[in-house]
Amino acid sequence: QIDQFFLRFCLRMERAGIKRHVGEGARDFAQRVAIERPDLKDDVARLTYLFEAQRYAASTTRTKALWEELRRFRPRTRPR
Repeated sequence: QIDQFFLRFCLRMERAGIKRHVGEGARDFAQRVAIERPDLKDDVARLTYLFEAQRYAASTTRTKALWEELRRFRPRTRPR
């Protein structure tokens, strides 16, 4: 389920104009997003933090909160 979250997050980012590179980890991707889209920096940092905490802590207590955060995250295409 947590991997499904990350795939969905990446799809939303791709729709917003930033595609994750093959082999690019969540933290590296978030850092690149922060450079390319500073307007998304805080939201992406929070989602990445929650994802990593969930993924590597092997705990399901935050799963619902993680999905709620993603539901609220609706990045728009790159501002011009």
